[in-house]
Amino acid sequence: MIYAMADLHGCAKQYFEMLRLIRFSKEDTLYILSAPLIEEIDAGGRHFHLSHALPEWDEAGLWKEAPWSEYLWGEPDYDKVYREGTWFVTGHIPTGMIDPEMDGRIIQKNNHIAIDCGAVFGENLGCICLDTMEEYYTTSLSKAD
Repeated sequence: MIYAMADLHGCAKQYFEMLRLIRFSKEDTLYILSAPLIEEIDAGGRHFHLSHALPEWDEAGLWKEAPWSEYLWGEPDYDKVYREGTWFVTGHIPTGMIDPEMDGRIIQKNNHIAIDCGAVFGENLGCICLDTMEEYYTTSLSKAD
């Protein structure tokens, strides 16, 4: 199976809990969306672009001229479908800042998958299986105590 999760920001306990939850094995692949990761992959019959963040979208559908820093700090427009047939999986922005009703949950909309659930801020750590689109969550440390 192929999995993706946002950068961890020191949330080691939740990370190891997630590996147990998804039953991660040597046959699996896990992408942790921290810079400088920029990857295009296929899984489960879908095409994915994986990166920590995204630069501003060129109307021609090109990012070739975008500086590297935009893949670190850029903010996707989650209301826009960038490229039909490609899912854009990003972290960087906690989902509660995108949609307060989705705080601590993965957001899937308009061919975007926002996976930074805000674990570093006391929310859940989220992970998605790109083969099945199944979502997994660990309980935040602040909620468990």
